Amino acid sequence: MGNLRFLYNNLWDTADLTASSEVATLPVKNTVDPRLECKYRSISDSSTNVVANLGSAQAITAVAIAGHNISSSVTNLRLQAHTSDSWGTPDVNINLLNPYGSYNTYNSGLITWQGTLGTKRYWRILIEDAFNPDEYISLGRIFLGSYFEPIQDKDAYYTLKRLDLSEISMSLNGTKYVNQKNKIWQIQCQFPDVISDPSGIDDYQSFLNMFDNIGTNKDIFISINPDQVDLGANRYCDLQRHTFYGKLLGGLEVIHNSGSYYQININFEESI
Repeated sequence: MGNLRFLYNNLWDTADLTASSEVATLPVKNTVDPRLECKYRSISDSSTNVVANLGSAQAITAVAIAGHNISSSVTNLRLQAHTSDSWGTPDVNINLLNPYGSYNTYNSGLITWQGTLGTKRYWRILIEDAFNPDEYISLGRIFLGSYFEPIQDKDAYYTLKRLDLSEISMSLNGTKYVNQKNKIWQIQCQFPDVISDPSGIDDYQSFLNMFDNIGTNKDIFISINPDQVDLGANRYCDLQRHTFYGKLLGGLEVIHNSGSYYQININFEESI
């Protein structure tokens, strides 16, 4: 099983974005907004694509899409890349519908693919979903970049907490009112043996760089089970939900163990 991965260095945010079609009030630039209710929407559902011009060739190891409406009837869903904005024969052409590829989740509110995808300037997400009941295609948050995977994985024992965000209030006469909201996950995990070695592997500094980059105010994708390994009947392993979108909670807790080794504790809360 691969180690937990953090997807935070998002090149999509600084790219020049274009779409083959878009509703004027719901443009493709909305996919940069961390709020999932702020979406891109195509004019029709037959076919649409969104292109990111990164300005120069960049190495990509992960793509992720959160808050989409792609249906189970989708006929084509691809990540493509090329040296120019020309798509007859793209150099990279990954089928995101393939459940047995390097890594993906599909039709669970979040789609992701991780691995060595290529080093290109132009990247395109192609979607053909003609039987989508909404009669359009919408996308929420998109990640395109590289992931950080510590050499030392999280501790085998970690916590997933299910929260109900519904609000309950009481009137003066004792009547109870419920404002029903979404249910989300909180994840708490620790990395017990993070090494700090400036002359070699320095995951300690990589954790600090990540936190200094995003803090608790910027969004992040995390993958707790990157290789889709079944952990067994008595262990949590929902293969459609092993990647989450949200934000870090609180600070980065660092505990010095001994020598060049530290324990780092991470808290994360899902956004949906």
